[in-house]
Amino acid sequence: MSKHLYVKPAHPGAVVRDPRSLAMLPAQGGRVPASSYWVRRLNAGDVVEVKPAGKPAKPKTARASKARATKPDAPAPSED
Repeated sequence: MSKHLYVKPAHPGAVVRDPRSLAMLPAQGGRVPASSYWVRRLNAGDVVEVKPAGKPAKPKTARASKARATKPDAPAPSED
């Protein structure tokens, strides 16, 4: 088991407080320690485990595309 969980309240408008700071868990979720308190909240259905919202991954070819876009194009062949 990992040392942290990412959870959010199971129901819109539900208030779930951190036992140490007494701060409310944000509606979009938050990273919490995998302590017995949070595991109990999961088992009771007060919170649900979710994937953390993060920055979208950049495609692997983004750098190559950018490099191609900045290179000047070769002049068009003349038809003389």
